[in-house]
Amino acid sequence: MLLEMLEIFDEETNLGKLYISYPMVESIKHFSKTLDFKNLKVEAKENIKYKKMVSEESDSIYQQYSKYTFEIWKLLLITHLSKMNYIVTDNFTLPKKSFSQRVIFLNQKEKYIDKDSNVSVLSGFPVFMFDYFGFTKVSNIIGC
Repeated sequence: MLLEMLEIFDEETNLGKLYISYPMVESIKHFSKTLDFKNLKVEAKENIKYKKMVSEESDSIYQQYSKYTFEIWKLLLITHLSKMNYIVTDNFTLPKKSFSQRVIFLNQKEKYIDKDSNVSVLSGFPVFMFDYFGFTKVSNIIGC
């Protein structure tokens, strides 16, 4: 069903484009200096009370979106985009190109969901920014 939705909602000028945050929107703030974000994954098929987990594991500066500074957004953009690249290519570096939501999902499914019932934590917000602005503009914004 999700794969069908990703195929239907795959282009912003037609029916719209669906972006997925794994496992949910709080993934953008699931960040801490003590977490290994590259390898951060969570159970996908059980109720893990993810919002509570995020509030307990994340550093306090990441808890409220409205208090994010430019530096915090920059760090989260770089980290989540590097994670997107890692999920698809096994390279934890800032990608030069974007990947479709379908490709990201299929890699999540193959490498995590089917393998050990987990998902690799990834926010759809940085992926949207990268799709919308492209590599050059995002690189200029974040200073890479």
